[in-house]
This record gives sequence, C-alpha cells and structure tokens, in this order.
Amino acid sequence: MTESRIIWIASYPKSGNTWVRFLLANMLFGHVKTSADIEAMVPDVHRADEIKAQYHVGGTVFLKTHWALQDKMPQREKTAAAIHIVRHPLDVLRSHIDYMGLAEDDAKRGLFIDAFVASGGAPAWQKRGYGSWISNLHSWYGARQSFPMLNMKYEDVKADPAAAVQRIATFFQLEPDASEVMRIVDASSFERMRELEVAEIQSGAEGFFQTERGHSNDPNFRFMRAGSIGGYRDFMSGPQLAAAKDRFGEIAEQLGYEL
Repeated sequence: MTESRIIWIASYPKSGNTWVRFLLANMLFGHVKTSADIEAMVPDVHRADEIKAQYHVGGTVFLKTHWALQDKMPQREKTAAAIHIVRHPLDVLRSHIDYMGLAEDDAKRGLFIDAFVASGGAPAWQKRGYGSWISNLHSWYGARQSFPMLNMKYEDVKADPAAAVQRIATFFQLEPDASEVMRIVDASSFERMRELEVAEIQSGAEGFFQTERGHSNDPNFRFMRAGSIGGYRDFMSGPQLAAAKDRFGEIAEQLGYEL
C-alpha cells in the first residue's frame, strides 16, 4: 500500500456501508457505472492483502472497513479521518438473516438469532477483528476526539438521502449545488444499485456484486435487498426481543433506537 493517508468508511457489517460508498464515489469521482468502479474508488480493505487505491484526493485514499478501531487494526496509524455508519442492531441482525440465506430455515435462523443476541453481534465477525456490534460502535465513537469523524445513521440516510449528501459534502468542505446533490442521490439510490446488480449478474461482469454471490449457493441471491427498517420483527419471538432489549437496549436508546 502507498503511504497515502486514509479516510475510513467504517461500519459493522450490514449497516449501509455500500450505500455511503456509492454516495461518496459519485460525489468525489463522478459517475459510478459499475460495482468495479466502487472497488477502485473506495476499495474494501478486507478484499485483498494489498490495496492499490487508484483514486486519491490530495494524497488521501478512501477505504471501506468493518474492523473495530483497535491498536492492532492494520493501517490505523495512517488514519486521517473517518465516516462512521451505524444502523439499528436488530435490523443489522435481519439483514444478516437474508445475507446468510436463513429466512426460510426456522431452526437455523432461530439459532443464529440467539447467537447474535448473546454475543452482541454475529460471532463469525469477531474472529475477523470486527468485534460485536456493541464493541465495534464503542471503538469508533470513542475515537471521535482523535481525528475528524462524521457519524451517520443508516435510518437518516434512508429518510433523507439529499441531507446525507449535504452532510458528507460539508465534512469534506464541498459545496455542491442542488442539481448536483440530486444527481448524486439518484445515481446512488437503492433502485439504481439493485438495477446495477441485476445487470452485472446477467452479463457476468466482474465486481463486488459477483464476489458477494460467491458466498451463497442460492442462485437467486441478491446483495441489494430491501434495506428495510423494522423488518426484524418478522422473525423474532417475544423472548428473543426481550433478550435483545437486555443486550442492546442501553446503547440503542442512547442512539435513539427503540427496542
């Protein structure tokens, strides 16, 4: 990797990182035409041993990460700033259920829900240095005085993507006009990303949508799904919701989330 400084696009998995990467790439680097463009513009630090970022701004590169911000986090010493995205923990859980193909398997889904709640996140991610949803959040929020950080909530991005674009622009001291903001919003919408995924599946084009399909045996797998809010209620029993409230309730309440 070059000696460029890094601006991290950080989140726990399934929290909206891809959406923010699209917004950022369309803002800074122009029109994103493929998911391979995203991998070039805002690379995923977890996809390769060595990241060769092709796009720089003033000697700074932008990298996606799910790592918790720890002393042993690779490249931490090169940190210049970060955008951190958080999402309701149980919607993160629901998104994992879809991602892992558990929606139609009651037994496996129930076991996963119990494990997620007991661990404070998906147990497999802890082995990769992501921590739990709780510890990952604490690690980034705890660093807010160490370097410039923009904290974003997935729900706010979904409710008002134009306002989210304005916040990102202000963070980078940019002043896009109203038409440019709408261009970025439209080019980064869920509908646009879903259309792009379908087109790349049909054409066999390389990009992260195809890479994500590689983890699933389901021919109908889609990385871009509903992006719903509150969908976890479809799958969680009363006792599971009570356990989740005990596990996540205090920090979720501080963030304005209801459980």
